[in-house]
Amino acid sequence: MDEKKGIKELKEFLNAMEVLARTAGMVMKDGKIDLADLALLVPLFTQMGALMEGFKGLDKALGEMKDLEESEVVEIVKEGFEAFRAFKEGKSI
Repeated sequence: MDEKKGIKELKEFLNAMEVLARTAGMVMKDGKIDLADLALLVPLFTQMGALMEGFKGLDKALGEMKDLEESEVVEIVKEGFEAFRAFKEGKSI
């Protein structure tokens, strides 16, 4: 029997995607991209560690997706929804 993998790497990947989504939402909030948006990218650089961690474990995250339990799916969907809402509302990181 295979050992349960958990969702640590998958959550780190989703966290990285949330950081990117929030940044994109802030940049696009006014409907245009211009030089003023450069200042909005500064928080992205402060989150570089989380971004690197999230993408470093992507191969493991894909493996974790193969043995998700119902409670883990609910947790992941909830986090994904929160990230989408943050992007849509243009909330900061």
